[in-house]
Amino acid sequence: MYQPRQPLIEMSPRLVTRRLSEVELGQLLLVSDRSAGSGIGIRGDVLSQQGDVSEGLFRLQADLIRFERRELSEKVVAIELAFVLEAELGSATRRAPAWGDLLLSGASGSAGVLVAGPWPRGEGLLDLASAVARPYEPGAQAPAMIVTEWQLVDREARSRVLFRHTPSDEGPAERWREPPGEDD
Repeated sequence: MYQPRQPLIEMSPRLVTRRLSEVELGQLLLVSDRSAGSGIGIRGDVLSQQGDVSEGLFRLQADLIRFERRELSEKVVAIELAFVLEAELGSATRRAPAWGDLLLSGASGSAGVLVAGPWPRGEGLLDLASAVARPYEPGAQAPAMIVTEWQLVDREARSRVLFRHTPSDEGPAERWREPPGEDD
């Protein structure tokens, strides 16, 4: 196929074939295979309980965000598009988290997505700041987490939604509210 140096018809977003080792953590990827179909993913790594790093991507699906191990030499299609993860704070609930949920920590101001991965328990927390997931151990006495709906949007055109995740309605969900003040 003929490829002029400058494309005659511009496309947005641009798709570029690269080795996984050349794609930055946190960048969007076009993911396609026979078993799981097509969609988008995020370049990320996972840490084992022993601290070993596995390279790959997080496949974004409606009901599950799943880590897929990939070789650094594997060819992938990178999506050259700046995006933002938007939390829908009006949908905040306090409940036990499920895969794909965005978990917010009021104490530290951090956020992460609960993902399925290669750990013995199967659950990990994808840190949004680093695009690296670690095993998730909520502990027996852990309080219910604050969970919100979220979406990935184009940074330049915020109305362009790339992916949307709505938390599942499994089990009773209590609406999160600020504690009453003295005047209430």
